Amino acid sequence: LRVALAATRGRVIQAGIWGKQKATTQMITVLLFLLSLCIRQLYPQFWADEADRFFPTIKFIALYITIALTSLSGILYLIEHRDILQSD
Repeated sequence: LRVALAATRGRVIQAGIWGKQKATTQMITVLLFLLSLCIRQLYPQFWADEADRFFPTIKFIALYITIALTSLSGILYLIEHRDILQSD
């Protein structure tokens, strides 16, 4: 979106720090969800005993942080680049 929108206006928009933070938290969150699935499949006895206690909480905290950063990043992007979004 950033590249396509700016290109139509002949501008280059660098990736902001909030977009980078958003991408990082998204990757970490996806990895946590995939890791929990792998542990559940490969080590069912561990999952039933130990992981069931802390993985759901960690996953949902990561998910809520990701949602917050994605929303914040999007809002700040729209505010910062509203001149590009406005039609001539």
